[in-house]
Amino acid sequence: MAQNVLAGLTAKMLKEYPGLSVNLVTGIPAPDLIADGLDVVIRVGALQDSSLFSRRLGAMPMVVCAAKKLSHTIRHTGKTRRFE
Repeated sequence: MAQNVLAGLTAKMLKEYPGLSVNLVTGIPAPDLIADGLDVVIRVGALQDSSLFSRRLGAMPMVVCAAKKLSHTIRHTGKTRRFE
């Protein structure tokens, strides 16, 4: 997501606000805003720390992909479409 979406949006934002300093870091562990000196963090998924607040920026469809041979070994739950 960061490479595909945030990098382009960050470039546009920096043109509009040239004095802004952006440090784009990607990774699984959630940063500590205070300890890491961060003002804003963009995360994908549910908010874990209840002392923080969040705003939905958008939706991103999630897709599971598998090799055709492997797809026949996965149990279909009815909540998802079968692999074709």
